[in-house]
Amino acid sequence: METTAEADRLLDYPHPRERTSLLGHEAAEAQLLEAYRSGRLHHAWLIAGQRGIGKATLAYRFARYVLRFPDGPPGEGSEHGLHVPSTDRVFRWVQAQAHPDLLVVRREPHSKSGHLPTEITIDTVRRIPHFFSRSAAEGGWRVCIIDAVDELNRNAANAILKVLEEPPRRSLLLLVAHHPERILGTIRSRCSRLNLQPLDPRHVVSVVGELAGAEAASDSELISLADGSIGRALAHVRGSAWSLFKEVREIVLSLPELDVPRVHALASTLAARGREDDLRQFTDLLTDWMALLIRSRSAGQEELLEPGDREIARRLIPDPPHAWVDAWDRLVQTVRQANALNLDRKQLVLNAIFMLERTARVTAVR
Repeated sequence: METTAEADRLLDYPHPRERTSLLGHEAAEAQLLEAYRSGRLHHAWLIAGQRGIGKATLAYRFARYVLRFPDGPPGEGSEHGLHVPSTDRVFRWVQAQAHPDLLVVRREPHSKSGHLPTEITIDTVRRIPHFFSRSAAEGGWRVCIIDAVDELNRNAANAILKVLEEPPRRSLLLLVAHHPERILGTIRSRCSRLNLQPLDPRHVVSVVGELAGAEAASDSELISLADGSIGRALAHVRGSAWSLFKEVREIVLSLPELDVPRVHALASTLAARGREDDLRQFTDLLTDWMALLIRSRSAGQEELLEPGDREIARRLIPDPPHAWVDAWDRLVQTVRQANALNLDRKQLVLNAIFMLERTARVTAVR
């Protein structure tokens, strides 16, 4: 059974455990199915890739399939991949977070404040050895999903090593990883790795249209900045960070001149109490947008950008764009440090925009 209250950031959209389909990862699904069919399934899989592309959805699909067919794929029907019908008892149990042989480890909100921490603690991870010490209630497999393994703190990461080193019979760990490079090497070395690639924009458009409506799916800039991630696109649609980001684009269009009062007003808005999600989405959008402009300029593909972005790229970013690559790297490090140390949020926004201004003053085409 799951170890967390419903604290997912995308409450307005189906959770991965509720999704009946998975687009764009047919090869990865086939690899898992073939490994299971072989009878020599590795006990731990590291499912890696950028956030929001379907890693958790794949983990739930595989978990359901193994729990539904504990003796291996059926002789017929496996042409449908890892699909388990939504009417099936196993699907309904997993959907209701009630399957006794599935443990899901995620970040848990504090019992008193309700605040969702930035990491998974050892107290949560201690449930894993206890879970695998019990016999399977249904007589088949015991499956644990960790979503995400790169959110384990060091003590929690060390605590799962024993299970990875000495896995019980018919045990399966599915480790979702947004940043596999941050994971302990001793964990990576004990897992079979499955790398998921960003989705084709057509798949992003299809799912965004299904979940958020045709208007959102038709926003080409939103789809472009999602960079193959359905999760990012839906997060942009859901929050107010998208409109705030568009305001930053207008500010950047005027660089190297800067409307300082407007910048301070924007920073104050994002730093207000209760806007933590908006700030996180805003910084993600800003760094992704800079990366898109830099890549397009470096590849000589500015014509593929939106008109306003095309103007920004050609006027502010030289070729080669070394100064902007350095600025992007500093921005990413600044955001990471601010999140880790809980630094002043308004100052984070001001520092980010002033950094763009300084870079533009050096590189702008006169």
